Amino acid sequence: MKLILLIVLTILSSATFSVGQTPKHVVGEKFGGGIVFYVTENGQHGLIAAKADQKAGVPWYNGLTRQSGATDEGIGAGAKNTALILSKLLADDTSGFFAAKICEDYSVKENGIEYSDWHLPSKAELNLLYQQKKLVGGFVNENYWTSTEYKTNSVWIQYFGSGHQRISNSEAYANNVRAIRSF
Repeated sequence: MKLILLIVLTILSSATFSVGQTPKHVVGEKFGGGIVFYVTENGQHGLIAAKADQKAGVPWYNGLTRQSGATDEGIGAGAKNTALILSKLLADDTSGFFAAKICEDYSVKENGIEYSDWHLPSKAELNLLYQQKKLVGGFVNENYWTSTEYKTNSVWIQYFGSGHQRISNSEAYANNVRAIRSF
């Protein structure tokens, strides 16, 4: 009994955690319904990608070309952009089939927890995802939509073969969609 207690105390004294401490996350970790592809400096917040593409060959728009105002490019902007896109485009067709709606509708259940707060990545978020594409996996060498609109009927896309980002001159083109979420 003393030997077991001594082993437990030795393990606990060498551990680098304390009661109530938030765990640090790392890129490549399976967590929160997907795979972590970006973490903040303290390792407690970041971005998670779905484990597979939600759809291939999806338009960005919902049948009519209209400016959504989703022009933010930075890290953390994807959720806000997605909300703007949905608020503008769902008025055209509430059952729509378009990139932002597909991300919003995406849900995954893992270990009894449902994760349903997914969004279309911003330009910067998609580029971070591209940089970690081998760790996340499941990408094809095709264009992926961002949530960052350039102007009416023009949206930023990224080619996952080379990483090149450019402006698509039509929201009607068919590109791939990979949803992300924050933690």
